[in-house]
Amino acid sequence: MCDELTPYQDQLGGVTLHIFWHFAAAAATYFMILLLVTVRMQHLGREPVLAMRWMSPIIMEDKGKCKSQ
Repeated sequence: MCDELTPYQDQLGGVTLHIFWHFAAAAATYFMILLLVTVRMQHLGREPVLAMRWMSPIIMEDKGKCKSQ
């Protein structure tokens, strides 16, 4: 299989599929942490809001819409 992928890897500057796997695993971990933060905020009665910072999604608290406990 390596011989079949070599032309594609050369076109991408030597990038292998393993490197893509690491990027995907890092993104999945980041999004799982965002999910856990969101669930925890909801459990505490806070209103999570999705925002973008530095081209990356983050979870913030909506100060105007706090739920009463």
